[in-house]
Amino acid sequence: MVVLLQGYAWVAGVVVVLGTPAVGLGLLFLIRRASSKRPYQPHNAVLAGCLGFVGTIYAITSVFTMFHELGGYDRLRQDLRKEAFVVASIAMDSPVMGGPAQQRIEDAVRAYNEAVLAEWPRTARGEFSTRVETARKQLVGELAVLQPQTEVQRTFVSEALKAVQGATAGQEYQLFVARSGLLEAVVWCALLVSAAAALLFCCLFRLREGRLQALLVTVIGLVVGSNLFLVLDLSYPMAGLLSVSPDGYAEVMDLFLRRP
Repeated sequence: MVVLLQGYAWVAGVVVVLGTPAVGLGLLFLIRRASSKRPYQPHNAVLAGCLGFVGTIYAITSVFTMFHELGGYDRLRQDLRKEAFVVASIAMDSPVMGGPAQQRIEDAVRAYNEAVLAEWPRTARGEFSTRVETARKQLVGELAVLQPQTEVQRTFVSEALKAVQGATAGQEYQLFVARSGLLEAVVWCALLVSAAAALLFCCLFRLREGRLQALLVTVIGLVVGSNLFLVLDLSYPMAGLLSVSPDGYAEVMDLFLRRP
């Protein structure tokens, strides 16, 4: 699913958005053909009430799911950006060490940023990157061999190591989200069941004019399909059309390149 969204997200979108009303129309055709000789009109009032209830449940489920995923998506995007600038602060504060140590720290931070940017496609697929891990260990190694003499230097080393640990934890979470997504299976089941029920009741709510009912099923199917694809795309925020990007790391690299 992650590879499909990352490489062919628009194809998945077309299939889901257009496939849902196609399924609804196929179901409508089968129901109308199987019940062509039965009088549906007396039951329309009951079915209309059921359709309104099911539609309300589907709307509530969709809104809940959207808020859940948008919160997770925005949190991941902000954490990734914050992570980039926290790591960059190690190089920005390295002048307190002075001399060759400062240059080694800046080079290690630069190498780490380059590794994150270069390996981002692998990270977005949930694949572990040995290059990023090597760059991280190199940065930790440069910090570990420092011999702080003053309180300011000791504080710098302590905060720098915490920053690297935070970045490591952030990358582990990114890999987890890339592999598993933000949405739990039980929420997916509730969303799919409510969507299927809404389409089913549109088909059962039989109108005398078959074309008008087909139009109704098509419109509802497009709405349901669009919602399902949006949920799917937001569910995997590391891939897809709305995927987060390491723009923070790119900005940090731009700042490094412009420095004299």
